[in-house]
Amino acid sequence: MKNLKIKLLYIALGFIAWVVTEYVTVWAERGLGEWASYMPFILLFYIAWPWLYAYLIYDRNWDKGKLIVSSVVIGFLLELTFFQNYALVQLPTAFYYVPALILIYSFLTLAPKYAVKKIAPKL
Repeated sequence: MKNLKIKLLYIALGFIAWVVTEYVTVWAERGLGEWASYMPFILLFYIAWPWLYAYLIYDRNWDKGKLIVSSVVIGFLLELTFFQNYALVQLPTAFYYVPALILIYSFLTLAPKYAVKKIAPKL
């Protein structure tokens, strides 16, 4: 039961991290109307990412190295295929976007994990 609470906490914190990060990095500039137009898909994405990583962290016991590599690879593929962010593969913008992708996706995967680690002993 405690493991379920920890996973749900990770998912909730991950969801909040995704919403805040996406708003700050993308949607504040484009506006809430465009954000709402993507809402069925984007809402599922905001829930699916933390759910996947809650499984990998708490059920499969992946270490932070595997988590970072997988989040960067999946993030890169998502950015290219679904979000059509071709700046990742075009020079000179790739010099900015690739490190930003690594930092953002790693943060969105690991920050909830460390927050849960800090909060979980109090559960």
